[in-house]
Amino acid sequence: MCSYYDAAREFCSWAETIDAITPYNAETVIIQLMRMYELSTHLVYPERCEEMDSTYEYSVLPFNVPYYDAYWEVFDPYSNEEDDPVCGSLKDDINSIYNDVREGIQLFDNGYRSEANWRWKFSFETHWKYHAVDAIRALNSLVSKS
Repeated sequence: MCSYYDAAREFCSWAETIDAITPYNAETVIIQLMRMYELSTHLVYPERCEEMDSTYEYSVLPFNVPYYDAYWEVFDPYSNEEDDPVCGSLKDDINSIYNDVREGIQLFDNGYRSEANWRWKFSFETHWKYHAVDAIRALNSLVSKS
């Protein structure tokens, strides 16, 4: 888990330095997202001793995504019904991933290592892996524009 912790800190530090997402740095963003995605697939749920209340304040990273923030996708590609495309947001994707990872870092730093690992695994499986896949798909299109 410590190596995941180090990667999580590195990812959050990187995310805090983004000025903008453009076709020229989209590949770097893809690499960062893919690295965290791959590492997160190896997390294992620890046994939880007890649930704890924690307070986490969602942060919004101040980067820009000029002209490329919104993208369109089919939300459920395996639905039996024809789904209308839905609008995604690169800013929302990156912020969601950042905050889910950062929450675990705060728990870890406060001595709640098992809880941090549980939250990292849970938030990945139920939330941010979908943001990562959607963002990577959209960013791949951006790369072709550079």
